[in-house]
Amino acid sequence: QQKQGVMKAGKWARNQVVASNNFCLESPWWTWMANGLNYQIEHHLFPGINHQYLPIVAPVVAETCREFGVPYKSFDSMSSIVGATLAYYRMLATSSSS
Repeated sequence: QQKQGVMKAGKWARNQVVASNNFCLESPWWTWMANGLNYQIEHHLFPGINHQYLPIVAPVVAETCREFGVPYKSFDSMSSIVGATLAYYRMLATSSSS
């Protein structure tokens, strides 16, 4: 059985979601400051959509991910995404290549 967060060949949309993280979706300030790029998952799935529509698309994407068992990572605060990023870096630095 494969881990949920592992990239899979031939699964472009799934890989876009797995490789992306949303942050501060409930913050109008962060949405303004990041010009909508706090909706990274939706941005990677639909790069041509104007950023003002990403909050409208996000609930549909999140529900679709739940339906198909794809991890949808969304962090409530900047500190939580920074913490998760640092933890990921630590994991990369300490994991063996075997």
